[in-house]
Amino acid sequence: MVAVPRPWGRRPLLLTAGLVAVYFVLMLLNGMNLSTFILIHTSNMVAIYAAGMVAATLLLRRWSFGWWLAVVATVMTVGLLVLAWANLLVPLILALAAVLVTVVRRLRGRTASGARASATPTRRTPAPVSTSQELS
Repeated sequence: MVAVPRPWGRRPLLLTAGLVAVYFVLMLLNGMNLSTFILIHTSNMVAIYAAGMVAATLLLRRWSFGWWLAVVATVMTVGLLVLAWANLLVPLILALAAVLVTVVRRLRGRTASGARASATPTRRTPAPVSTSQELS
Protein backbone atom coordinates (compact mmCIF):
# COMPACT_ATOMS: atom_id res chain seq x y z
CA MET A 1 0.00 0.00 0.00
CA VAL A 2 1.39 3.40 -0.98
CA ALA A 3 1.10 6.31 1.40
CA VAL A 4 -0.71 9.29 -0.10
CA PRO A 5 1.03 12.60 0.59
CA ARG A 6 -1.23 15.02 2.43
CA PRO A 7 -1.28 18.74 1.66
CA TRP A 8 -1.47 19.53 5.36
CA GLY A 9 0.78 18.63 8.25
CA ARG A 10 0.10 16.89 11.49
CA ARG A 11 -0.38 20.14 13.40
CA PRO A 12 -4.21 20.17 13.17
CA LEU A 13 -4.35 16.62 14.46
CA LEU A 14 -2.00 17.45 17.33
CA LEU A 15 -4.04 20.55 18.17
CA THR A 16 -7.24 18.50 18.27
CA ALA A 17 -5.58 15.86 20.44
CA GLY A 18 -4.32 18.56 22.79
CA LEU A 19 -7.76 20.13 23.02
CA VAL A 20 -9.34 16.75 23.77
CA ALA A 21 -6.74 16.17 26.50
CA VAL A 22 -7.44 19.57 28.08
CA TYR A 23 -11.19 18.93 27.98
CA PHE A 24 -10.68 15.51 29.50
CA VAL A 25 -8.62 16.91 32.38
CA LEU A 26 -11.21 19.66 32.96
CA MET A 27 -13.96 17.03 32.94
CA LEU A 28 -12.09 14.97 35.53
CA LEU A 29 -11.54 18.04 37.71
CA ASN A 30 -15.25 18.85 37.36
CA GLY A 31 -16.29 15.47 38.73
CA MET A 32 -17.29 13.96 35.36
CA ASN A 33 -20.15 16.47 35.08
CA LEU A 34 -20.64 17.09 31.35
CA SER A 35 -23.55 19.53 31.54
CA THR A 36 -21.28 22.59 31.59
CA PHE A 37 -19.38 21.45 28.51
CA ILE A 38 -22.58 20.62 26.66
CA LEU A 39 -24.12 23.98 27.50
CA ILE A 40 -21.00 25.90 26.42
CA HIS A 41 -20.82 24.10 23.08
CA THR A 42 -24.55 24.41 22.45
CA SER A 43 -24.47 28.11 23.25
CA ASN A 44 -21.52 28.52 20.91
CA MET A 45 -23.47 26.90 18.08
CA VAL A 46 -26.43 29.18 18.81
CA ALA A 47 -24.13 32.20 18.53
CA ILE A 48 -22.82 30.98 15.17
CA TYR A 49 -26.37 30.37 13.98
CA ALA A 50 -27.36 33.88 15.10
CA ALA A 51 -24.52 35.36 13.05
CA GLY A 52 -25.75 33.39 10.04
CA MET A 53 -29.31 34.62 10.52
CA VAL A 54 -28.15 38.23 10.75
CA ALA A 55 -26.17 37.71 7.54
CA ALA A 56 -29.24 36.19 5.86
CA THR A 57 -31.33 39.17 6.93
CA LEU A 58 -28.79 41.51 5.38
CA LEU A 59 -28.30 39.52 2.18
CA LEU A 60 -31.84 38.59 1.25
CA ARG A 61 -34.10 40.90 -0.73
CA ARG A 62 -36.03 43.05 1.74
CA TRP A 63 -39.65 42.26 2.40
CA SER A 64 -39.41 38.91 0.58
CA PHE A 65 -40.70 35.69 2.13
CA GLY A 66 -37.15 34.48 2.83
CA TRP A 67 -36.25 37.80 4.41
CA TRP A 68 -39.22 37.56 6.79
CA LEU A 69 -38.24 34.02 7.74
CA ALA A 70 -34.69 35.21 8.44
CA VAL A 71 -36.01 38.08 10.58
CA VAL A 72 -38.19 35.70 12.63
CA ALA A 73 -35.28 33.26 13.02
CA THR A 74 -32.96 36.11 14.06
CA VAL A 75 -35.39 37.31 16.74
CA MET A 76 -35.86 33.80 18.09
CA THR A 77 -32.11 33.13 18.06
CA VAL A 78 -31.44 36.37 19.94
CA GLY A 79 -33.91 35.08 22.53
CA LEU A 80 -31.84 31.92 22.85
CA LEU A 81 -28.69 34.02 23.22
CA VAL A 82 -30.31 35.96 26.06
CA LEU A 83 -31.05 32.70 27.83
CA ALA A 84 -27.53 31.34 27.21
CA TRP A 85 -25.54 34.47 28.10
CA ALA A 86 -23.62 32.86 30.99
CA ASN A 87 -22.48 29.98 28.81
CA LEU A 88 -21.28 32.38 26.13
CA LEU A 89 -18.58 33.89 28.34
CA VAL A 90 -16.03 31.22 27.41
CA PRO A 91 -16.60 31.54 23.63
CA LEU A 92 -16.61 35.33 23.98
CA ILE A 93 -13.23 35.27 25.72
CA LEU A 94 -11.87 32.93 23.02
CA ALA A 95 -13.21 35.17 20.26
CA LEU A 96 -11.65 38.26 21.83
CA ALA A 97 -8.33 36.41 22.13
CA ALA A 98 -8.53 35.45 18.44
CA VAL A 99 -9.23 39.05 17.42
CA LEU A 100 -6.35 40.26 19.60
CA VAL A 101 -3.95 37.74 18.03
CA THR A 102 -5.05 38.81 14.54
CA VAL A 103 -4.57 42.51 15.31
CA VAL A 104 -1.13 41.91 16.83
CA ARG A 105 -0.03 39.81 13.83
CA ARG A 106 -1.18 42.47 11.39
CA LEU A 107 0.61 45.20 13.30
CA ARG A 108 3.80 43.14 13.46
CA GLY A 109 3.51 42.37 9.75
CA ARG A 110 3.24 46.05 8.89
CA THR A 111 6.22 47.05 11.02
CA ALA A 112 8.28 44.12 9.73
CA SER A 113 7.45 44.88 6.10
CA GLY A 114 8.25 48.56 6.69
CA ALA A 115 11.61 47.62 8.20
CA ARG A 116 12.35 45.27 5.30
CA ALA A 117 11.40 47.90 2.77
CA SER A 118 13.74 50.46 4.29
CA ALA A 119 16.59 47.92 4.64
CA THR A 120 16.54 46.77 1.04
CA PRO A 121 18.46 48.96 -1.37
CA THR A 122 16.54 50.56 -4.18
CA ARG A 123 16.96 48.85 -7.50
CA ARG A 124 18.00 50.78 -10.52
CA THR A 125 16.29 49.90 -13.72
CA PRO A 126 18.73 48.81 -16.38
CA ALA A 127 19.30 51.07 -19.35
CA PRO A 128 17.44 49.99 -22.47
CA VAL A 129 19.44 47.91 -24.88
CA SER A 130 19.98 49.68 -28.17
CA THR A 131 19.06 47.80 -31.27
CA SER A 132 20.97 47.67 -34.52
CA GLN A 133 18.42 49.95 -36.21
CA GLU A 134 19.08 52.73 -33.69
CA LEU A 135 22.81 52.55 -34.28
CA SER A 136 22.63 52.99 -38.05
